[in-house]
Amino acid sequence: MFQFSKCFFIALMILAASGCKLRINLPEGGYVLSASGKYDCQENHSHQDPETAHGGEEEQAHCEITITSPDFDETFIAVPNSGWEFKHWKKSKNSLHGNSQSAEAPLFTLGFETNEFLMSVLNSDEEFILEPVFAEVGVTPGETNCASFEGSYDRIQSIIFEGYNCTNSACHSGDNPAGELDLSASVSYDNLFRVQSAASLVDPMQRVFPGEQKDSFLYAKLAAGTFGTDLPVGGGQSMPLASAPLSTDHLEAMRLWIRNGAPETNDVDEVATLLGCGQGTAPQANKITPPDPPAVGEGVQFLSGPWPVFPESEKEVCFATYYDLEKTPKFLPESAKTPCEGGAYVDYDGSCMAINSSTLTQDPQSHHSIIDVYVGASSPLDPSWGSWQCLNGPSKGMTCDPTRIGEPVADGGADCGGGRFVCSTKPEKSLACRGMGPPDRRTRLVGMGGAQAPINSSALADGVYSVLPTRGVISWNSHAFNLSAKETTIEQYNNFLFAPVDERRYLSRSIFDSKDIFVATVPPYEKRTYCSTYTLPIGARLSQLGSHAHKRATLFQSWLPPQNVGCKVSSGCKPHNATPDYVSRIYNDPLEINYDPPLEYDMSNRSNRTIKFCVTYDNGKQIPELLKLNSTSVGTTCVGRAFCADGPTPGLSCGSDNSVCGDGGSCDACTVVGGVTTEDEMFILLGNYFILPLDERE
Repeated sequence: MFQFSKCFFIALMILAASGCKLRINLPEGGYVLSASGKYDCQENHSHQDPETAHGGEEEQAHCEITITSPDFDETFIAVPNSGWEFKHWKKSKNSLHGNSQSAEAPLFTLGFETNEFLMSVLNSDEEFILEPVFAEVGVTPGETNCASFEGSYDRIQSIIFEGYNCTNSACHSGDNPAGELDLSASVSYDNLFRVQSAASLVDPMQRVFPGEQKDSFLYAKLAAGTFGTDLPVGGGQSMPLASAPLSTDHLEAMRLWIRNGAPETNDVDEVATLLGCGQGTAPQANKITPPDPPAVGEGVQFLSGPWPVFPESEKEVCFATYYDLEKTPKFLPESAKTPCEGGAYVDYDGSCMAINSSTLTQDPQSHHSIIDVYVGASSPLDPSWGSWQCLNGPSKGMTCDPTRIGEPVADGGADCGGGRFVCSTKPEKSLACRGMGPPDRRTRLVGMGGAQAPINSSALADGVYSVLPTRGVISWNSHAFNLSAKETTIEQYNNFLFAPVDERRYLSRSIFDSKDIFVATVPPYEKRTYCSTYTLPIGARLSQLGSHAHKRATLFQSWLPPQNVGCKVSSGCKPHNATPDYVSRIYNDPLEINYDPPLEYDMSNRSNRTIKFCVTYDNGKQIPELLKLNSTSVGTTCVGRAFCADGPTPGLSCGSDNSVCGDGGSCDACTVVGGVTTEDEMFILLGNYFILPLDERE
């Protein structure tokens, strides 16, 4: 079920009640000021203004403000003491701005006195709370000698599990550990990795699901303690119980470790520094644990096979594999078959299968994977695909025939050794597989999925299904990077589950709005925002929204209908002031919202079916480490077209002349532009919907 937080302004409206009280709690480490100076809240400090505020003696130090005016408008500011830092506003019952990491907390009641519903709420006697959370700088639970650790998990064991008292005898150790989970150093990894939680969850979860923290019960329990997020039904209490919640940095270290495959001995970039170690670790290329294929008769798994990525490099390639499930009937029950639908199948003489769930798993070094299947008239042996050979394994480089499925490569067949070793064309450098395959390839493609994250799962709404061919040439467009000093490989595993016959009512359709994909032009030390719109067809039922951008996209927002259809990048369209319906801030872990039930759009007016979406790019203005530099770019550069970095004239055009930049400066900064590498930017709205037949609409 899709759930959303109340907009801040709704929470703020509640404060307009006659005599309504705002309680400002003061924890150790700081105090709260007001922009006007009328409501400053410091220990042993009180106010007796018309909107009376008074210090609290009992329990925790606090101030109370009694609000009687409908035009209250104030911004409260969390201020840490020396040696402390502000982390976020605390989330609890009746709290305001809970989990917000902005030190400023605006509260107002302007303009709401005519709202009948609001006034009925305002007349209640409830008390509302504003409480900052401060942390002592440089002091972290479990801090120890970081140089003695042998990998990211070793650090997590010591600094998190042991440092936060998770391993004491009353919790997760001993003969009867809580939740049947022993986190003692000798057994903790084996008790977490891909092990199903013993909690009484309505929907079972693994304790650590490598590649996806959202599917990891351990992360859910820790995040609930740090941010106050909801636990799944049956999830019990947040963790840890015997200590303070994890700091945001420590929780982020846990997230990165899980997303990078949860390695037992390898290091994951940034984990050491997030855990308080003074020095980071050298980059290492981690591999994801291959997922099991679906049970026979319930679904099917397609493999890319491993392709090499050389040390300290980034590359986008394209290659092909071939499958024919009609030749392996045990994997294709008759009940899975369905009519082929769509213009791409005009030359296709095979059968199709109905799908309602998919999971794409790929190694963490993948920047993106886009997978399509060709269903045109050309044979997989057409020379336009290239030569076929075993991609890896014991028969690497041997010529293979992809159509001779099940026959050993030594006999001229397609079997390159079983398992993860496939018969494929040679991976060639390519942008979006342009120029690959026969001339009709672009018009005879059916999408099989794609992802930026290590794990991308999609379960369609009830009654919705998609159609895939049971035979075809798969094109794997894979873009990956390797920052380590050792060669690695990238692999993808694409799992599909068959849709039962009685659940095939509506055909799924995709949103992939890339009309402004390469719009970014952001000079050094600047921040720019671009906005566009997407209009759904009449009868659409929106079931999912997502996004795609690269690392300098610090904010991606979307607003649901109604929206102005005239909003375009070319017209200088701006973001709304209203709270967005979709907010994503981590480019390689973009938010994905699933709407259940799907949102209905039956109106004839286009504006009532139009979504606005905006992206904000930061080229070093607010986040200095995002400044694009020639000297550190692993993708495109701007040699001869650079700007000054640092020094007395940052952002000044300098071409290639360091002398222009003065003492401490260098001619090294670049404009961020649209492109395909991680150093360039993209702007894409993603999503899914289906169309409800006219006779079923209300």
